[in-house]
Amino acid sequence: MHKIAITGHPGSGKSKVRKLLEEFGAITIDLDKIARDLLSKDTIEYDAVVEAFGHSVLFDNGEIDRWRLRMKIMRNENDLAILNAIMHPSIDATYKNMIGELPFSSTVVVEIPLLTHNDDGYFDTVVLVVADKAVKIERIMKRDHCSAHDADALLALHPSDKERKKFATFVIDNN
Repeated sequence: MHKIAITGHPGSGKSKVRKLLEEFGAITIDLDKIARDLLSKDTIEYDAVVEAFGHSVLFDNGEIDRWRLRMKIMRNENDLAILNAIMHPSIDATYKNMIGELPFSSTVVVEIPLLTHNDDGYFDTVVLVVADKAVKIERIMKRDHCSAHDADALLALHPSDKERKKFATFVIDNN
């Protein structure tokens, strides 16, 4: 099996690269989708997030308002650590279980926004997708309907491209 990680900042174009590789026959896994699914009502993660952050992060229908939750964690590093402790173990277990069920001959592409290392060599290839900061901010503002300030704060939550280049196999400039 060949395991490829795609990482990069929000707005860099990771999803476009993942979808392109899917068109060429790769099996793809989107960790943002896994995270959304894990935050559905009646999950352990949903209950833990509501317990940790309160009802202020919920829509009126009881679903988690991911934008409100994002705003909360952008303002407080401790809140970010709490959310990561709730979500990351389940996300990791979910995608690794998915990979474990695939035929050995598969090529699997995993879109991982927050990849910070590949020390254990789990991924055979790490692709870092980069774009200029102004381009990323513009894309985030369009996608999330937010201000440039909020888009910049979102970028600040992620490891720098410089740090990720240290373990990237390839870098794709997606301006």
